Amino acid sequence: MKIIINHVTVEYDKNLPNYSKALDDISLIINEGDFLGIAGHTGSGKSTLIQLMNGLIKPSKGNVYFEGEDIFEKRYDRKTLRGKVGLLFQYPEYQLFAETVFEDVCFGPLNIGFDRKAAELSAYDALKSVGMPDDLFYQSPFNMSGGQMRRAALAGILAMKPEVLILDEPTAGLDPGAQQSILGIIKKLHEEKKITIVLVSHNMDDIAEYTDRMIVLNKGRKVLDGLTKDVFMEKDILKEAGLSVPQVTELCGMLNKKGFPINQDLIRYEDVKRELLNILK
Repeated sequence: MKIIINHVTVEYDKNLPNYSKALDDISLIINEGDFLGIAGHTGSGKSTLIQLMNGLIKPSKGNVYFEGEDIFEKRYDRKTLRGKVGLLFQYPEYQLFAETVFEDVCFGPLNIGFDRKAAELSAYDALKSVGMPDDLFYQSPFNMSGGQMRRAALAGILAMKPEVLILDEPTAGLDPGAQQSILGIIKKLHEEKKITIVLVSHNMDDIAEYTDRMIVLNKGRKVLDGLTKDVFMEKDILKEAGLSVPQVTELCGMLNKKGFPINQDLIRYEDVKRELLNILK
């Protein structure tokens, strides 16, 4: 499974005075098993890019391929694509609508062709995979906490059994405990179910902690693409894109200036903790 974005440009309002390019000649390959982070300032093109992957936006120029097929060919079945490439929008709980959580989670698989029994079995498995307690299955989703509603929305995507899961700011608006819970679920889905993950986030600490590869967008162009730890070493390019390094990386720099012989390219809490303990020994 690969998603290939080949020299794609997306133009808005081409014939109007406020004409702009949301994406400008972007090429990108997402490989099976990637845990990819996408970062960029507001207006950098992040949302446009992920909607391309799901077939919701058509490029002005270029092609988007999934499993070797151009997803914008006339005969291509984009309904099936959206079952394989699941997209969780920011604040997805606003899209919950059914009377019960279980019925809401069943909607996606039924919509892409599952029969009722298969949809219910898949919904049950999805709800369990996000840690939803059984006693909430038949409750109204509108009576739950924000974190529980976010889990229900995520389960609705997982019930379609996607091969790729794209998440647009999945922790936005949640308290710190709920944020870590959602990110932990996403990490587990990647490790145990081998789902390819694309995580869009403005939080550099989350991208550093969870992703293996990272892309940075600036004004519709891809300016960095590589291993997450390597991308965070490009501080000047990140600054130009309106981004910063993770807090622990900044801490390492400060400690180094104070005389601690600590590696300055560490990006994850556990790595910094381990190195500090070794130094103190």
